[in-house]
Amino acid sequence: MTSSAEEFSSRFQIRPHREFIPEKGRGRLLSLNIFDQPPLEASLSSNEEEPKNAYDFMRSRKKLQGEDPAMKRWKASIRAQNYAKLVAPLSMAAIGALLDHLVRIHAAGDLEDQGISGLDVVGIELLALDQVMQIDTDALTSLQVFCDQNHASVHSNRTKEGLSLFGILDKTRTSLGRALLRQWLLRPSLDIPVILARYDAVECFSSSDNLDVADAIRTHLGGLKNLPRTLGFLRSGKGSLRDWASFVKATFHACLLRETVCDLSSTTLVPIVQKLLDVLDTNTLKTIGSGVNETIDWEMSQNEERVCVRHLVDPELDEKKRIYNSLSIFLSEVALKVAEGIPPDKREYAKLLNVLYFPQLGKSPAFLVGDP
Repeated sequence: MTSSAEEFSSRFQIRPHREFIPEKGRGRLLSLNIFDQPPLEASLSSNEEEPKNAYDFMRSRKKLQGEDPAMKRWKASIRAQNYAKLVAPLSMAAIGALLDHLVRIHAAGDLEDQGISGLDVVGIELLALDQVMQIDTDALTSLQVFCDQNHASVHSNRTKEGLSLFGILDKTRTSLGRALLRQWLLRPSLDIPVILARYDAVECFSSSDNLDVADAIRTHLGGLKNLPRTLGFLRSGKGSLRDWASFVKATFHACLLRETVCDLSSTTLVPIVQKLLDVLDTNTLKTIGSGVNETIDWEMSQNEERVCVRHLVDPELDEKKRIYNSLSIFLSEVALKVAEGIPPDKREYAKLLNVLYFPQLGKSPAFLVGDP
């Protein structure tokens, strides 16, 4: 094994046997979000009626999350059967070791000690090895396809791309585009239709008639950023105000992207252009973006440093806000009633009496005492 690793310039590690336990691998596989939670479309269609607003949607998600753990795990095993045989011990052992390896790779930055539950596995795809070119590390280094350089600071372990083919070609505007380009260079396609489709796309976007339009497309792609990651945070209920703003901005740029793509000339034979036109639904994007924009009070959210909902969106929430905003008046009235029970010889303490409110605990009387 060591000689084979040296021949192909790959890294070979001997992992401890405790990482290759079938039951452990099966549990890690079923704990992934793509199996543990139902798809968003299925969760919406399973309800008797569609949610009227964001609060109905969150209540429906809470009902699903409050499902019996045994039933939830059984459903996850049914979904996982589409990808692997859960009764195959060698496969489950290998999957468990692979997931542990991915967690170790991402633990330093993205996962933040969340373990398997924080591993952002958005899907499983079949990779046909006979459709891609196998290139070893020596060939990549000799051709200078990639070139990692150490960071200028001696206190940083990060690397940056040096003078390489990837660095020259990398004009991407999103992290997903950068990762896709890197994958294309690591595993070049051998599929003739795929290669011809990429040639047609390069010819289209580099045409003199489409240079200005191509620059506008790159600008709008920059507004999308890492949209799947943002949607993951919003779906899990952990989205911040910045994530919501990024999502609304992405819907806006997606609409402009489709309009800009329509301005391209000679696009009838370019599959990627036709795919963009089919996928980007302007009406749906405008409805979603305007709906979020009309729901969130951006100015109040900025001041409160949390996501705040506008008035007249949800009557129940408006009533709770009214009660919360008038809480100081209510506590003053409670303090007056409590002061009536103070003995006459202790009346001087009535002026110092105040009632405090602690969320999830309740109210508590307190005396304001000055400096001794």
